[in-house]
Amino acid sequence: MKAEDCAGDRVDAGSVLACETRLVFLNGMTPSEKYSVLELATSQLAEWDAFVDASEEAVPYAKSPWLFAFASLNPAHSFAIPVIRSKAGEIVAGLALLKRRLPMGFVKAAFPTPNLHPYNSIHFRPLPTREPDRIYRFRMEAATALIDYVRRLGFVSMHFAHHPAVEDVRPFLWNGWRIDPAYTFHIPLEGFESVVGLTHANRKQHRKCQEAGFQVKTFPCVGTHFETFKELLRKTWIRQGLNPVHCGIESSVPHYVERLDKAGALWYAEARTAEGQPVAGRILVPAADGTVYDWLAGTNPEFLRSGVSVFLIAETLFEAKRRSYRLFDFGGANTPGIADFKQGFNGKLVCGFETRWESPSLIHRGRRWAGRRWHRLRRAMGR
Repeated sequence: MKAEDCAGDRVDAGSVLACETRLVFLNGMTPSEKYSVLELATSQLAEWDAFVDASEEAVPYAKSPWLFAFASLNPAHSFAIPVIRSKAGEIVAGLALLKRRLPMGFVKAAFPTPNLHPYNSIHFRPLPTREPDRIYRFRMEAATALIDYVRRLGFVSMHFAHHPAVEDVRPFLWNGWRIDPAYTFHIPLEGFESVVGLTHANRKQHRKCQEAGFQVKTFPCVGTHFETFKELLRKTWIRQGLNPVHCGIESSVPHYVERLDKAGALWYAEARTAEGQPVAGRILVPAADGTVYDWLAGTNPEFLRSGVSVFLIAETLFEAKRRSYRLFDFGGANTPGIADFKQGFNGKLVCGFETRWESPSLIHRGRRWAGRRWHRLRRAMGR
């Protein structure tokens, strides 16, 4: 495999848009010629869900309940799933495009709101081989073919937040996409038996809450607890300097929770005082690979000094371990204050990538301002 039309092997991330690279393989075929990309029909979504669960990037945010929640939120929303199939007809690579039609008629693939889809990743089926060369070559070819396909769809801009299992984003880099690192903390639950796994400061917070009589209740769905949680979430966003209405507190958040509750895609943990007053809540997303994702969280600001946030997360980790989950994903650690708080649980810092592409056309440049605003809001929410 060789790269043509590029000045050299080293690519400066700051000038990557000036370097358009075309991958040509030794047999003279481009990835788009080697692989055919087709979009799945709605009747094939069960096959897509099974593929996502079997992939190394098995994030639930790419599965049909989340895609339908997005598409039904607004008439301007829709989704598409371009995939690559093997000769045997099995899906071997693919991604879910969240499409939003803008007022002027342009279409872009984006997140509905930054806090609702922490990951929107490319997915690969694991290869039955231990040879790194075959794995890297397949992933590079498949990713390049998918990139070529989505670039031809005429989007104003595209944004993907890849799962940390996607370690190689060179096909995006070499095709002129912007690459940004994105961090989160992973906590392996196999050895998480007690608060010994926490930092000394967090162990003190946990003990203080126990002595004060705080309790944590878990529920198989959010259900009737949503109104209580929504008020906790509202207070949290206001404390963080965000506008709850703009963040979807009355629109997208209740819509997603209702749709995903019906699909059995969520469970809920709530911390209460000794008198039974709810003071903190977290909505969690379980995945088929044994991972639990931290999705939305809210805390009553009056109880922040009590340590109830630490207490709730610690008890949630214990509950996830009892349910036989193997990993807890904090869902983001990209702002200093939030990253410092999450670091207190002694998790492993892992790095993923966000890939962005914007149309170079002059008529589309006015849309970039809105994209930058969404990016800053996403960072402010700690994703």
